[in-house]
Amino acid sequence: MRLISFLLLWIAVLQVANADIPDIARPAYVQMCTLRGLEIMKKPESVVQIGGTCGMTSLVSLMGEHAPVKLMTLNEKIYSNEIVLRTLDGFVTNMENADQFSRDWEKCDFILARGQMELLRETSQGELLYKSAMKFSEEFAGWTTTFMNGARGDLALKEDHIEALMLYHGAKPTIAQSKDGDKVQDGFIPKWYEQINKCVSDRSVCPEPVVMAAVNGYSRMTWGDVLMTPYKKKSGDPRFSHWIILKDEIVLKDGIYTITTWSWSKRSQVRIHQAVIDTYFIVGVYGSFDKK
Repeated sequence: MRLISFLLLWIAVLQVANADIPDIARPAYVQMCTLRGLEIMKKPESVVQIGGTCGMTSLVSLMGEHAPVKLMTLNEKIYSNEIVLRTLDGFVTNMENADQFSRDWEKCDFILARGQMELLRETSQGELLYKSAMKFSEEFAGWTTTFMNGARGDLALKEDHIEALMLYHGAKPTIAQSKDGDKVQDGFIPKWYEQINKCVSDRSVCPEPVVMAAVNGYSRMTWGDVLMTPYKKKSGDPRFSHWIILKDEIVLKDGIYTITTWSWSKRSQVRIHQAVIDTYFIVGVYGSFDKK
């Protein structure tokens, strides 16, 4: 199946390179990025997160691993849509001027990731979702310099935006979060980790698993020590700050959760005490791509 996907994407390389491409997308540029799509299929975890695209980039990595045909389709949709290309080219220009790309092909990863929301924007409910994501991005204004009012394509996503993108790509999502009556509480691992484990490990439950978590303090998690103290948000901080992928079953032993995660192009094993984990893992979305 994966070999067939490679062949189909290679055909797409030739088709896109020879198509009537808008001036902003030079054939050599398009071909480079389509070839980068092939590389992502071979090394899904090599995807680079650029400029506030963690949620969207995570989905690109998951498509490369579990749904390569969908990654191929995403590539073709982006490079055949002049409106989307013009928007993305503006973002890329601004990021180049800010020296955000250390390697030329990193712009390809950004385009694949960020292009998803531009394509979603063209759907019936897409504009509402897009405006909602822009509104959420405003919560980061006093917290980091990464988000520049959307001028660089930075876009923070909430769980409903991830859910919408999964549906757009033909995945069946479930939003997982702890609840107390009608009040949504931070934290979801203690309540949902058994269901998540089934999705990750049982192909009859999730044939092509997609398991993502919205977290706080991810860099702190990856230091290597067991986290025993809670994450404390400052006044005005967003509800969560980062999206990651959960790559394996969650293990609970002696009160410590051990979780294999992916972000920033690499896997990390994090260990967090059960008494404080709900201050780090805030909400998740899990499900499966179909087999098509």
